Amino acid sequence: MRLGQNATTLSGGEAQRIKLATELSRARPRGRTLYLLDEPTTGLHFADIKRLILVLNKLVEKGNTVVVIEHNLDMIKTADWIIDLGPEGGTRAASW
Repeated sequence: MRLGQNATTLSGGEAQRIKLATELSRARPRGRTLYLLDEPTTGLHFADIKRLILVLNKLVEKGNTVVVIEHNLDMIKTADWIIDLGPEGGTRAASW
């Protein structure tokens, strides 16, 4: 990503991260926001995934709700709840 890049050329993950950063920079009441993210780790380096997890955990600690659709195991391991959907979901899923 480069400074001044047209928003229509961003990947879905890049656009989500910019929206999240914009949202976090605003003054908001504590514990009143639902964040829904679709695979926010796509394209991120492992170190950046760890930073993202820390940010999302801080949101939860402030009383917000964070729902993440994700395949990254590092992100999944930090979840309070996991809903496993799809043909191999639930009891037919691989053991974690």
